[in-house]
This record gives sequence, C-alpha cells and structure tokens, in this order.
Amino acid sequence: MTRVIFITSILFAVSISVTLSLFFPNILANNKFLLEFSGPNMIAVLVIIMTITFASVANIGLTVSRIQGSIKDATERQRVRDEIADPLRAETRSSAWLLFAATAAAFAISLAKGWAAENIHILSLSHGLSLTILMIFGMVLYDIYSTIFELVGLATEVGADEGDHGGNVPKS
Repeated sequence: MTRVIFITSILFAVSISVTLSLFFPNILANNKFLLEFSGPNMIAVLVIIMTITFASVANIGLTVSRIQGSIKDATERQRVRDEIADPLRAETRSSAWLLFAATAAAFAISLAKGWAAENIHILSLSHGLSLTILMIFGMVLYDIYSTIFELVGLATEVGADEGDHGGNVPKS
C-alpha cells in the first residue's frame, strides 16, 4: 500500500470522525457496540494483534537475512542489501512502531472517554478515533502480510527457502 493512500485514508477517517462528532454526535456516541468495545476490550484486542504482528516483523527480518545470505556474489548481495533489504527493514520497523503508537493512542482515547463520558461530543470522537485506529491496524496488517507473501516468493526464486528450516519442514 502506498504511503499516499495510507496517509489519505487516515486523514479521511479522522475528518469523518471529527465531522460526525461535531454535527451528528449521536451516530457514534449511542452505538451500543462501540460503547462496549471502545475501551479495555479494544486495547486487549490491539495488544494481541500487535504482539503477533511483531513476531511477523521479526520473521520478515530473518527471511531477508536468509535471502541475502543465499546470494553468493558479494556485489549482488550488497545491491540487494542497499536496494531491497535495508529499505524493507526500515519500512517494517516503522509499521511496527505505528502499531505501537496506535495502541498507545487507543489507551489515551480510552482514558479520555472515561474522564468525559457525559460529554456526547467527546464520547462520539473517542468512538470515531477508535474506529480510525482499527482501520490503521487493518492497513498495517495488510501491508505486512503482503510483504511476507512477496518475500516467500522471492526466497523461493533465489533458493533461500532450501534447508531444514529448523528441522520442521522436510525438503521436497
């Protein structure tokens, strides 16, 4: 997913949340599902997703290292490192940090919701921003897992998937 689409989607979701909260707060504030989910339940789900995704990010790094190690020519290995591996690692790290920041934001939103539960505009905005955080999680997960599927194909192409994989997968 391109950065422009990602940022535009976030800005659009925040704009919708703010607009609804200012002009039509009942839509989000009185939603029974959001009343129950937005808060500790959402934070619990986000932490679980974040933890699993961090493991996937670590696997991306290991796969990239395995691909680099399978390239015998030093010049080609350096080119792959500079053009593919380092930018990919930086992107996956930034995605992981974004998940962490979104989880922290969800915690802050839950606190604000608890402090100002009587204010319908704050309640509506907290629900709208909670939905935005779920959207961010979805987009980051899509990006990371798309990367994993592309890496599997690349590893197969360069022969980096051969070996015993820790003894768990037999060679074909």
